[in-house]
Amino acid sequence: YLPEGFEAEAWTVPLGQALAPRWLNSAAGLGRLMGARTFGHNPNAWAGEAELMARCAASPVELVHFIDGEHGGWLLPQMPDAMFAAGRRPRFLASFHQPPGLLLGLVNRAVLRRFDAVMVLCESMRQALSGLVAPERLHVVPHGVDTEFFTPGPGRAPVGVFRMIAVGHWLRDYSSAL
Repeated sequence: YLPEGFEAEAWTVPLGQALAPRWLNSAAGLGRLMGARTFGHNPNAWAGEAELMARCAASPVELVHFIDGEHGGWLLPQMPDAMFAAGRRPRFLASFHQPPGLLLGLVNRAVLRRFDAVMVLCESMRQALSGLVAPERLHVVPHGVDTEFFTPGPGRAPVGVFRMIAVGHWLRDYSSAL
């Protein structure tokens, strides 16, 4: 739902060591040097940000949103303004999705401060990052289902039948739901 006249591009970084360019063989070591564990485990994030840097250097970009802040966004926010087109640094936004127990081990605290805005999914995540990100830049955006729009269709499931639609696999306990 973007306003008229708003131009957006979507870039997808494929996950997996096998898909990474050869020059990224030492990505895990580079990630450790930067203090970003998961970034190093996804070498394609390095390649994706290198391509994105070239795009941002070629023509001005207003906003860059790293949808998986745990896996990306650790290079561009550190670049000096002169690296960007017309010397204008884009605003950087990152969304984070991991529970507090994992989240603090997955972020580079110094780079986290360079984001113009940080989005988390719940209040406990905000609490986990509250000492690392200024309150005016830390936003809770709950994810969920719009139950007014997504409603059951006509008919009902037979009695005794449990139907469930689930998305994702990370940290899900599907066997408990069955």
